[in-house]
This record gives sequence, C-alpha cells and structure tokens, in this order.
Amino acid sequence: MKKIIFVLPVMFFVVISSVFAQKLNCAKFKNGTFKMTYQGKETIIVRNGNQQQQYYDGSKEPTIYAVKWVNSCTLNLIPAQKRVKELKDVPSNAYLTQKIIKTSKNSYTQLTSANFSKRTITTEIYKIK
Repeated sequence: MKKIIFVLPVMFFVVISSVFAQKLNCAKFKNGTFKMTYQGKETIIVRNGNQQQQYYDGSKEPTIYAVKWVNSCTLNLIPAQKRVKELKDVPSNAYLTQKIIKTSKNSYTQLTSANFSKRTITTEIYKIK
C-alpha cells in the first residue's frame, strides 16, 4: 500500500510534466546565419546543409565543420582535419555535440560537449538570417 501511495503522485507528476512540456521547434534552426556571444566574444555561425562555418571574434577566416545530425535537435560538428592539425591538444577524431535544449521565436539554447573533454557549455544562439 505504501508503494502505491508513493508511485501514484510520481506518475501524476510525470504525466502532467509531459503534457505541459514545451515542444522544441529545432527544424527552423537547421540552416541559417546565427550569432553567439561567449565570454565577451562574438561568433557568427553560417550553417547550410552538411557544412558549418564559424567566424570567431571578427575573423575573416572561418573554422569549417562537417555537420551530422543525430536527431532533429542534436548535431555533431566534425572540424576539418586542417584545423585539427593546428590544435595540439585536440585528437584527430575530435567532434563537438550540440544539443538544442530550448527554442524560442528567434533563438535557441544549446548544450555543447566534446568527445575529448568532460566540460559542457550552455549558450544561447540567435538566428539573424
């Protein structure tokens, strides 16, 4: 009987949470031009199909990534091998995983992790085109 008293409120909470949970609209952020600010530095991101270019802090030379969508709200970014060779602490099989965890009209919040680090970063990305 005690188990039922415990389980029923938990099940009720799960059902109510799923009913009121925000639906993520990730599709509108698959392609486009975006702006992100992290640690006071601006990055312009241009994502089109299976390629993403990132212009860090006003740079004219982009960092190029291959884009592989894992699902509708998660993508892996694989840096071009030329860039990996320039970074001494990054393994040759490096990739970043970006998971969209919240969407709004013109922006989304993503959680970024890397297969070579335990660190995660949460940032808000604004669609500008």
